[in-house]
Amino acid sequence: MCDYIERKLKCGHYKHIVLAWCANYRRTEIKCPPNVVHWEHWSDRNCGDCQPPIKLAPAWESMINRNKTSFSL
Repeated sequence: MCDYIERKLKCGHYKHIVLAWCANYRRTEIKCPPNVVHWEHWSDRNCGDCQPPIKLAPAWESMINRNKTSFSL
């Protein structure tokens, strides 16, 4: 069986990370049931799905030349 690390995150979700693939997986590339050998509790991080979105300006925003004076017709 493949050895896994189980991480419990701040948001309550779990993440399983492979520590070592077993010989059967290396031969067939078919995943076997996880064998959790190490547990971690990350109380300071959320998973990627629970992270707040980062609002970035579009890459082309800095290329626009804007005239700061008022415009009237």
